[in-house]
Amino acid sequence: MAVPVTLGEKIEAGAPVPLFRVETDVENYDVVPDGSRFLVSTRLEKFPESPFRVIVNWDSALKETR
Repeated sequence: MAVPVTLGEKIEAGAPVPLFRVETDVENYDVVPDGSRFLVSTRLEKFPESPFRVIVNWDSALKETR
């Protein structure tokens, strides 16, 4: 949300307005120092999880095939 602010003898705040819409719950977020961009971390429930494989010592397997 963003709120317009008018500075003068008194500080006046306007009505809040949404900046953007996120389809799922926001888990984490960060804002760049100048406030021009947001980084939002959300769960991608629309996509199934896929296995992640880590192959260790793969270079020795290459040497055996040569």
